[in-house]
Amino acid sequence: RGDVLRLDAGATCLGKVIAAIQHAATRRFEAMVLSDDDAFIHPQRLALDIAEWGWNPNLVYGILSWAAGWDERRMQHYGYGNTPDVVVGRLMQEWQLRRSVDAPATRQGPFAFPLGFCMGLGSAIVAAIVAQLTTEPRLIRLQKFLGASR
Repeated sequence: RGDVLRLDAGATCLGKVIAAIQHAATRRFEAMVLSDDDAFIHPQRLALDIAEWGWNPNLVYGILSWAAGWDERRMQHYGYGNTPDVVVGRLMQEWQLRRSVDAPATRQGPFAFPLGFCMGLGSAIVAAIVAQLTTEPRLIRLQKFLGASR
């Protein structure tokens, strides 16, 4: 039925996420869930949790964490934290320090992201991401980088 997608084990985690999002965009769905192969998922509980939000097309579901910023040269996030004092303290300071030293490569400051072992995205979020993958120059460079790193 196409509701489970298995990806190449050699691909990077971020590459797998992008491939899954692109695949989902070719299907009709209300929400998608990405999970690690070793994560324990209780399907009924997951469906109830997501349904609680009315299958909102703008859904971002999962355990959120924070990165200090994005390094465009290395194509990866840096800094990591979960508590408010770390996010507004250490992560913000780390981004400001890197930005003062290497401004062009570190424009993106602290941002939240759902941890990949179990994240859900609504159809509108998936559509927005896919649209940006083909129009946003930094995301086009990221995809080229991911393809070259295989």
